Amino acid sequence: SGANQPTRGEIRFRGQPVTLADVGEARARGISAVFQEFSLVPQLTVAQNLFLGDEPVKHGLLDRRAESKGAREALERLGFRLDPDVEVQYLSRAEQQMVEIAKAFRSDLSVLILDETTASLTERETESLFSLIAQAKARGVGIIYITHRIIELRRIADRVTVLRDGRKVGLVDAHAADEATLIQMMSGRP
Repeated sequence: SGANQPTRGEIRFRGQPVTLADVGEARARGISAVFQEFSLVPQLTVAQNLFLGDEPVKHGLLDRRAESKGAREALERLGFRLDPDVEVQYLSRAEQQMVEIAKAFRSDLSVLILDETTASLTERETESLFSLIAQAKARGVGIIYITHRIIELRRIADRVTVLRDGRKVGLVDAHAADEATLIQMMSGRP
């Protein structure tokens, strides 16, 4: 996602090696991430956070009206019931997570990375996210979904790669792997 630089190996995007200098370059390629730790500015509104770094401008000045309108449209399209003009600091943790998700879905996605995204979401919000993931998959977006919740994998994953202590333990078909096998792969013991 451009947030960190690799210490070794290479990143390939559409079959070609790439170096992503920063998050902006990754987003320009359609690669977006929603991390466990939020990257929101609490004193800014939902709309301002959604457009941070990509603010609409009119006659050389920030166009707050267009920003609010664009945020409202994006939130409605995603089914998130949030007021774009509320400061993020007044939102619940789940609502802040929805702002992070909306930021990722605002761009033209090629790859979407979701890191423990459902940890602070309600069941209804999780269902909404899974619906968005299914729509993105149908459009050909590559999804990297990081979770410890095995039940979620059965719902949305095609393949499961298990990492333990920073190393790849194995790759299995999400629908064929049983829970005991996945737990053993994750923990290193039955």
